[in-house]
Amino acid sequence: MCVSRQLTVSASAVVLFAFTAASGWAQPPEPSGPPSAATGWKVTTIAEGLVRPWGMAWLPDGRILITAKDGTLHVWDGKKMGRIATEGMPAVFSGGQGALMDVSVHPKPAGDPQIYLTMSTGNEKENRTTLVRGTLEKDRLTNIQTLFQVEPAKGGGQHFGSRLLWLPDGTLLMTIGDGGNPPVRIGDMLAREQAQNTGSHLGSVLRLTEDGKPAPENPLAGKEGARAEIWTYGHRNIQGIARDADSGRIWATEHGPFGGDELNLLEAGGNYGWPLVTRGRDYRTKEEIGKDRMEGMKDPRVVWIPAHPPSGL
Repeated sequence: MCVSRQLTVSASAVVLFAFTAASGWAQPPEPSGPPSAATGWKVTTIAEGLVRPWGMAWLPDGRILITAKDGTLHVWDGKKMGRIATEGMPAVFSGGQGALMDVSVHPKPAGDPQIYLTMSTGNEKENRTTLVRGTLEKDRLTNIQTLFQVEPAKGGGQHFGSRLLWLPDGTLLMTIGDGGNPPVRIGDMLAREQAQNTGSHLGSVLRLTEDGKPAPENPLAGKEGARAEIWTYGHRNIQGIARDADSGRIWATEHGPFGGDELNLLEAGGNYGWPLVTRGRDYRTKEEIGKDRMEGMKDPRVVWIPAHPPSGL
């Protein structure tokens, strides 16, 4: 596997834009069709030898930290790829989509860089997304602490999320998948139905303090039965999240099921509909899962039909 850098980006794709009124879509979406051929790309390979790299983050000195699916952490200094020792880190469950996933550097560390990592932990029968933090000392990650674990646990190897994004107020957004496709169940519910259950972290975006606690003034704080960490919910499996530095808006790319991948504009407290609202279909039956729109639920800004599995953003 190689790591590449995009030097010139001028790509086009046929997508379906959501022209919305306050309550949702102005009209039901039409299939976007296959994407047109991208042009204007120039890709330069800068490193090789990685096995299934997952996430990247730049250190203050310009080096790049890179996670790999099976649980290893690497660093690229511009000339060679090194390995970061992670003694004391929880064991990574790498079955299916499980992995050592995203990596992020605390934007204002005091002393050595503080490194945040998301990972799937547990086993095939019981696993969850976990957030850890460690201190980078040369080629070692030390003082590794588990800051947060998703509740409830789930089974199987699907839909962990997970991306990290720092906000200007020093809080951290963390995306969490819904737990998996049918027939996966959690208690008496299909796993995907957890995305509408605010008593569960699954299928949501969390807003945390730097220590993994619920951030102040989260929208569901104080609501009976709700998880205080939740910032938005009704998500299937967000794989990209970014903040527009000029406007402050938060954008996220989300994997739909069979079709219906989305670009969403995230707003605190928003319910993004999954699985009650989706343009995608069930993988097994190809039948419709939800409605095109529902009152009180946020519409996507872009929908891809067929899906193009959007990743980082």
